[in-house]
Amino acid sequence: MRTRRITRGRTAEGWLVSLFVSRFSAAWREGTDLDAANLELCLDELIAADLLPAPGRSEGLAERAWQRADRAIAYLIRGYLIEWADWTPEMIREKERGEIKLGEAIGDGLLARGQKSLQGLIEQIPHNHFRSEMVTMKAVPVNPLHLPKVVVSVDGTVGVSPPHRLPDYMGPPWRFIEVDWAGLKLLRAPAPATAEPPPKGEKAAETETTRWARDPVIAVAKRLFPPDGRRPKSMSIRRLTIRFNKELEFKENTVSEDTVDRAFKDIEAALQK
Repeated sequence: MRTRRITRGRTAEGWLVSLFVSRFSAAWREGTDLDAANLELCLDELIAADLLPAPGRSEGLAERAWQRADRAIAYLIRGYLIEWADWTPEMIREKERGEIKLGEAIGDGLLARGQKSLQGLIEQIPHNHFRSEMVTMKAVPVNPLHLPKVVVSVDGTVGVSPPHRLPDYMGPPWRFIEVDWAGLKLLRAPAPATAEPPPKGEKAAETETTRWARDPVIAVAKRLFPPDGRRPKSMSIRRLTIRFNKELEFKENTVSEDTVDRAFKDIEAALQK
């Protein structure tokens, strides 16, 4: 193996580390020279631990199937994996936004796993555990335009935004949360170019697809069609959209047929679980 100068690198999870491993650190501190055989052994151990690529392999960051919450949140807000201890002040200021984004992503289908207790088994987390319906609405009046959001905290536990609503969360106390790396990368992938740009003057509401846009529709549907908000079979999505846009919640920010359709599909999916 050809020797090369090595000072630092990244672990498979994206951690910044010194590549002088602990078993040799004392020798360096005492000024003892390491012979070529020991240096080669050090390199072999780093390759085996995925801290360096094997000869002939790409030097890019090694990937693992699951990413811990702090690294996943960093990826969502900055585009690279980094553990909490290495976050910059700018990243910390964006922490809450990243926690909300990761919770929404899980609610929308991103695969996640965790444990319900310290000694519990690792289990896949149901998507509906990260939807607003998991926060009880009985304790205080709730503005349907600002529903509480179930989030993933940087420490890997389930949380609620705003934090004072955490006692109203009805799901398990998930901890050690990790998310699927392949799915996480798709969330930052550039959107495919469309063949034609949307017509001028088209409302942004016509392309609403995010969870935050559907939550108010779900809340109003449950009020209009109690108890569960199921779509009346006799009403088309077009008629329902007109009906929703007459409600006070949507007087200024109308919703699209696409958003209404997706909201009713979310209701049906939650009832089937």
